[in-house]
Amino acid sequence: MLIEYEKESVRDIFNDFDFMKKEIGKDRARATKKRLDQLKAAINFSIYLTTGLGKPHPLYENLKGYYGINHYWKCETCCEA
Repeated sequence: MLIEYEKESVRDIFNDFDFMKKEIGKDRARATKKRLDQLKAAINFSIYLTTGLGKPHPLYENLKGYYGINHYWKCETCCEA
């Protein structure tokens, strides 16, 4: 599956596990890499949706047409109550 990133700097972090650990910490990096590996293992996003991994959910308003995927931690941008 092709993964698209908002910015090249984000892609750089996701494609360099050691750099990711420095940026967000070992535990978050391991959890993020695990979720990314799960996404990459699916042939396409429809297949990923059927797995239920990460509890994929549609986003709304200016992000309509996109999906959120839960992390193993709460983040400020998409997991606010």
